[in-house]
Amino acid sequence: MNRRLILHIGGSKCGSSAIQNYLAANRDQLMKNGVLSPDVKLELEGPFKAQQIDFFQELKTQDDAADVLKQKFVRLSKAMDENAQHTLIISAENLSLIRNLPAVLAKESKSFFDEVGIIFYIRRQDDYLISAWQQWGLKTQPDFATYVKVSGLRMGDWCTLARPWEDAFGQKQMIVRPFRRDHLAGGDVVEDFLSVLNLSSDGCKPLGGLANRSFDEHLGDLAHRCQEVFDGPHDNKFYDVMIRTIGEASFKSRAGSHLLSLQERLDLLAEFEEGNEVLKQRYVPDLGDVPLFELPIDRDVVKSSAEEKLAAENALLTRAVYHLAQRVEALEKKKPTFTKNDSKDSERDRVRRSPWKYLSRR
Repeated sequence: MNRRLILHIGGSKCGSSAIQNYLAANRDQLMKNGVLSPDVKLELEGPFKAQQIDFFQELKTQDDAADVLKQKFVRLSKAMDENAQHTLIISAENLSLIRNLPAVLAKESKSFFDEVGIIFYIRRQDDYLISAWQQWGLKTQPDFATYVKVSGLRMGDWCTLARPWEDAFGQKQMIVRPFRRDHLAGGDVVEDFLSVLNLSSDGCKPLGGLANRSFDEHLGDLAHRCQEVFDGPHDNKFYDVMIRTIGEASFKSRAGSHLLSLQERLDLLAEFEEGNEVLKQRYVPDLGDVPLFELPIDRDVVKSSAEEKLAAENALLTRAVYHLAQRVEALEKKKPTFTKNDSKDSERDRVRRSPWKYLSRR
């Protein structure tokens, strides 16, 4: 049986989490359908999250990257043959940002796979950078404009990011998909991924909900005011706490953003206009005269005054305090009560007789 390798290289904030969650949730069924997703270390022992982000982040700094990949491919190709699997999917959205690995992957994969495909999802850069700011930038950078200059112009330059992969594997092996609902199969990135790669979904279960949801922008503004709560750009403990505290109010509930005006969006897209046109001509020629991405319009912008933004932040803080107060009151009601005749000895006796019950009450 011929072996096929699929490298899902991103981009980040372009539906990668949804694809990875689907692959992980349906791993056993996909294996029966002939598709193998390795574990987080490119092995077969687990944990199986259908992504290898940390593995490649570490591999890019290793001098023996080629030998490491060769050893991984030996084991994975052997497992594919033993289980009659025809496709191996490697998914790591940070791969699109790592310039030194495409050539290594191309060289080492030739000995093990009859076909290699690169799939790269790309998003309109203003929307992408707003989402990336919420996910990473606000935790370390002084403001959005600085983040765009320091990281955004590089991370959103899809044409430049695609070039090393095209050089290593060839244009015919590249699939570039605009992350826009009117271009995705079924308007869904998971369905598009399966359709474009001709992967069988027989027996697989659809995702139960949204993956990697965007946080409320006012919550992001609050987080940006207290950057010291973050250990780095990938630390999400603050958001995890807020989700547990205020629930759904933590997440974005409407389209649009107050982070950029319409003109600022248009100016930002002008930075990428030439590269976007090159990608359209090379990979999405069926768009014809239509641009790679539709231009932003008024509804993409949420117009909020400084006072309105502050009021929204205060509302989130009030909601958080209220929910915390409710929890404290609930815990107070669960505390054990003792009569005047209860002594310390009698309390100790109760703990000895039923320590777990006593502790759970407290």
